[in-house]
Amino acid sequence: MQKIFLGDSYKLIKGIEDNSVDLVIIDPPYEQAVKQGTGAFGVKKRLCYSQLFDISNGFDLSILDELCRVLKKINIYIFCSKNQVIPLLDYFVIERKCYWTPIRWIKDNVPPTCNNKYLNDSEYCLFFREKGVKLYGDCNTKKTYYISHTNVIDKKKYNHPTPKPEDLIKRFIINSSVEGDLVLDTFSGSGTTAVVCKKLRRRCVAFENNKKYFLSSVERLEAATAQQKLFKQ
Repeated sequence: MQKIFLGDSYKLIKGIEDNSVDLVIIDPPYEQAVKQGTGAFGVKKRLCYSQLFDISNGFDLSILDELCRVLKKINIYIFCSKNQVIPLLDYFVIERKCYWTPIRWIKDNVPPTCNNKYLNDSEYCLFFREKGVKLYGDCNTKKTYYISHTNVIDKKKYNHPTPKPEDLIKRFIINSSVEGDLVLDTFSGSGTTAVVCKKLRRRCVAFENNKKYFLSSVERLEAATAQQKLFKQ
């Protein structure tokens, strides 16, 4: 069973039972206007802070409390910017005494616009687990870095600005769950988590509040389901 729901994750998660989820993978949106580079490379980018991180009101922990409530044991991957690392460490490591691992998605084809800072060639994902949570996989899936091109093809294909590579999400699911486990994604986006869960025989519940992304992700999941049935014939 893989199901993507349209709606506000803060409200929808209230309907999930306590201690019923095995693994959480989220890529929460954020918003911050920044200008990078000058001249021909000078571009203004807008990243979307929306639900989990709020610039005006600070760091909103309420969704994290809900995620911990529904998890059997804390077992969660969170994509984030470097500015969000410290609040997440405070919450999971200081307050909840979790083990943690930083993981980087390294992009090898970013524009050479760095000026007075390091190249913007990495995205961060923090993995938190509490004592007793098993880690599966092997030396190939357990690398703490993943190198690939920026996801230009998937952006066009799935009509979403920040899709994550299926192979990266596949590693997380293999390392932190077994067949039949329930995976939750409260910021579903392009539907990558649900699609990979389908391929790996995990159950998945996902939420997305943007109707355009929701419709695109449902179509993507249906295509993956049809393809899987075709190969079984």
